[in-house]
Amino acid sequence: MSEWSIRPATVDDMAGVTRLRIAGWRAAYSHVMQQSFLDRMEALAEREVASRRARFGEDDVIQWVGILGGSIVGWALSGPGRAEDASTPRELYALYTDAATHGSGLATALLHAVVGDGPASLWVLEDNPRARAFYSGQGFVADGTRKMLDGELSHVPEIRMVRHP
Repeated sequence: MSEWSIRPATVDDMAGVTRLRIAGWRAAYSHVMQQSFLDRMEALAEREVASRRARFGEDDVIQWVGILGGSIVGWALSGPGRAEDASTPRELYALYTDAATHGSGLATALLHAVVGDGPASLWVLEDNPRARAFYSGQGFVADGTRKMLDGELSHVPEIRMVRHP
């Protein structure tokens, strides 16, 4: 595999980010989400790109992308902790990497770019063993907080993981 690189995201990256996120959901969540929901994500992609572009550059939000062969193969997004009981100043909002880059160190590089090595929190699907193992390897532990996703995904639980170095 050729060498990837990372850099801060630009507003022009949002279409590639959206494609990566949709592919990531299809690959990682097909066992817990209805296929009809995953299929509709593609139809809503243009709206998501427009929304991401409109919100790009929000205060204290950090976004980086991974690039391989001119294509976006990774994306990480963080910002201030959103929970009322947040015990960390940063929250990882999203981290996606193309399956072809798994095990290459890209996810680790993106994680460090957006939250550093300090205290941070994140939400991850309870039934996502690959992601949970990755985050555990980065020093995150489940803190016992669990919630259900919203809307038609209200049957899907997430757990919070935190890191306090």
